Formats: sequence, structure tokens, C-alpha cells
Amino acid sequence: MDESSEIHGGLLKHLSRTHRSAELTAAVLAAIVATLFFVPGAVSASPQAPDDSTVDARRPSSVPTGLQTDLDAHWTAERMAASRPADVDEATVGTDTGTELDLGPARSVEPTAPEAEPGAKQPAFSYATGRLFYDDQSGEPWNCSASSIASTNQSLVLTAGHCLHDGGGTEAGWSVNVVYVPGYDEGDEPRERWNGIFSSQLVFDTWYSGGDRTRDVGMFLVEPNAIGQRLTQMTGGHGFATGQGYDLDLHVIGYPSNLDNGEVQQHCWGPVSEGDDRVELECGFGKGASGGPWLKDYSAPGPGLGKANGVTSSLTNDGKWNRSPYFDDAVWNIYMEMESL
Repeated sequence: MDESSEIHGGLLKHLSRTHRSAELTAAVLAAIVATLFFVPGAVSASPQAPDDSTVDARRPSSVPTGLQTDLDAHWTAERMAASRPADVDEATVGTDTGTELDLGPARSVEPTAPEAEPGAKQPAFSYATGRLFYDDQSGEPWNCSASSIASTNQSLVLTAGHCLHDGGGTEAGWSVNVVYVPGYDEGDEPRERWNGIFSSQLVFDTWYSGGDRTRDVGMFLVEPNAIGQRLTQMTGGHGFATGQGYDLDLHVIGYPSNLDNGEVQQHCWGPVSEGDDRVELECGFGKGASGGPWLKDYSAPGPGLGKANGVTSSLTNDGKWNRSPYFDDAVWNIYMEMESL
């Protein structure tokens, strides 16, 4: 596919080259001790949160195998290059998941600009989107896509559920040694790398226990950098939107391995449609694009920012259509829980 390939009302652009603080970790641990592993439980009190909804979600509840203490040393350039792009075969997903979507009213949070170096190098490039690297508990390295999300804690990352847990229903399914590299570009790390807090990782219970693709959403927090800066202070943060319906245009970003070997940020946009209670767009993004954001109003508030209204979850068997879970009130509730930790 060349640089001018048209994709379902949009264009896929191959872009050219374009000490950790313990405070946040302690706060997350305290919250998790208070809620055990958050299944099920009501969302935190908030003026914006629905009053009558609960969230069935999971966080890790035990010490995993293979957890490293020095992620900078662990994630060498060679290990990143050797990582495999994550994916879940769409053929294994049935059309009737049994999940009842809670569509709810339209809700949204505006993006936040970075505090320094606010401009993206090109209008189509997003420093609030990057690559995610992690190990499974057998020690194999993997990669996905992910994004920085506007939040009170300035430390929230959004990705696909299958990038944080394999959906097999056991504690051994959690990903470990998670690092997020916003703005990744052919090995360059222009906004540093950010270490994930293992205990903060969260997925829906129906994803954890059975791989429910309509709930293939994951979130986690990252530690501050070496000088105490928080993630979105450096990258900016995409806003967040739920209950937007199916009649809209979205902008999809990710690092698919079938384009530039996953080393370059790829973009696709156009009108979405409904498919199996999910949202779909003909982007053709392969493995490695998992977890990349589907953005409403991309670059309207500023270069490289939009409102996250989905994440890449899968690619249909014909290699054409990417799908995202529909972001309903249940996804909003998880966001409200995570953004204030």
C-alpha cells in the first residue's frame, strides 16, 4: 500500500521521520487496598459520573511472575525490536457476546495541551499517541499502541484490554513490565518512556474472564519521570468521549506491523459504521495497532489531539476493517475511576 492509498473516506498516511517518584505508586496501592481489586464496585464519586451505574472490572490481585525492578535496563532497543505485535483473531469472536451496552447520554472531556513544546512536528503526528511494550508472564516481549489521556492525575494511559490481559481468566494472564513510549518514531523516544504501575492495570471483568471483544478496553497509570513531571505535562492528553453514537467521523492512530514494520505512526480517518455491536472503519491496520485511539474532533483543539472515543481491538479476516468497542457509559465509569486515582 503506497503513501497515497485512499481508505474509506480518509487517507492512510505513512509519516516520514519525522528517580521515579513513589508518590503516585503509593496512592494507587492505597486505592487498590481500599477496593481490593475493584470487582464489582461503584465508581468514585464525581459530579460527572453517573449516579446509578457500577463497573465490573479487574485489577491484578497477586504478585506476578517476571516483574522487573529496572525497566530502563530491561527494555533495551534490541528487546523492543524483538517484541511481537499483539493481536486477537477476529474469527474467535462471536457476533453475540451477551454484553448489554449501556449507551447512555453523550459525555466528554476536553483534551489538555502539554506544558512545554506544545506543537507536533506535523499536523498528522500525535505526541499523545505512542507504542506500548510489555512482557507476558513467560517472559516473551510484545508490543501494542496506546495514548495519553487527559486526567486529574496527569498519568493515565488508554489501550486495548488484550494488551494488559490475555482474556483467559487467570492472574497469570496479566501483562508485566509495561512501558509506554509516546511519539515513538523509528526508535526515537521524543517524549521519553514512561513506566507503567502494574497494580493500576484495569480491564473489564468480561474481558478478563472470557475475552469479550465489546469490552476490549484497558487503562493504567504511569510513574512520573526522573524529575517529577507527569505524563500529560509533556505529551498533552487526548480528551475522552462516550455515548457518541455510530454516525460520526473518527481518526484512528496506531503502529501496525504491516506498515513500516510498526516503526512509524500511521493515521486513518473517515465515517465509522456499526459492526457486531462495535464501531468499525476500513483502515487495514494489522497487528501492533491494538490499543491505538479512535479520536473525535482530531486536531480541532490543537495539533495531534482529539477526544478518545474508541481503541483498535481487531482486524476482520479479510484484512480490511478494524473494529473498536463502542464507548458507552460503562467505559465512562472506568475513565472516571482511573482519572482521579
